Amino acid sequence: METRDGYSRFQVRNARMSVQGSVAPTIDYFVQVDFSDAGKFKFLDAYGRIALGRGWKIQAGQFRMPFGVEPFRAPSNYLFSNRSFLGKQGFNYRQVGAKLVFDTNVGALPLTLEGGVFNSASTADHNVWQKKFNFAGKALLKIDHVTVGAGFASIYPDSVRINAADVSLGYKIGRWAFEAEGLLKDISLFDVYEGRNLPEGKKSYAITLTLQDDEKTLQDKQIEAVMSKVITNLTKQLGAELR
Repeated sequence: METRDGYSRFQVRNARMSVQGSVAPTIDYFVQVDFSDAGKFKFLDAYGRIALGRGWKIQAGQFRMPFGVEPFRAPSNYLFSNRSFLGKQGFNYRQVGAKLVFDTNVGALPLTLEGGVFNSASTADHNVWQKKFNFAGKALLKIDHVTVGAGFASIYPDSVRINAADVSLGYKIGRWAFEAEGLLKDISLFDVYEGRNLPEGKKSYAITLTLQDDEKTLQDKQIEAVMSKVITNLTKQLGAELR
């Protein structure tokens, strides 16, 4: 029920099915689909993994990029009825690529390190040749009841590279769990110009803004409202002018 406007609906939020197994003692696989992500079919994961020994593993296929803690939480493990803001909006990306994993998970230093390279093109088309790739990595350290994590990701969705850093801290004992996670995003410029046709001391910056809603298609009025706020804030705070 939408309490603000009084609308109601029934919805199958998720209906996931997965298949996993081993084809050899050191080789396993995992495939997962969602038959109803709010009514839409989604192909989620399909990867193979090889254990190289001494805690090293290599994984290739389509899977979630190794970044963050909350984005990796499956629907069955949500702490609340829905995803948190970071889990929904913060670099929650599945892509096609490969990653290397080092997992001690023994002794006094149970540390997990992951890093990989991935396509920057949409997962809907694996045939796109590209020169720009996505990169992601994270580290997770567990000591008794405390978990500390850190990560870095760099993606190239459309003519602009976006970098992000992530830190997390968790404490779990019995049925009690305390977690905190922070995300810092940086959007890099793809063009800076100064010189002819510009007033002295002025520069022209070109940036790309990605507006996205995971639940529905954005309407023109919504996009126009957001862009109006962006332009107004840039004008007031930085004295910027739209060319």
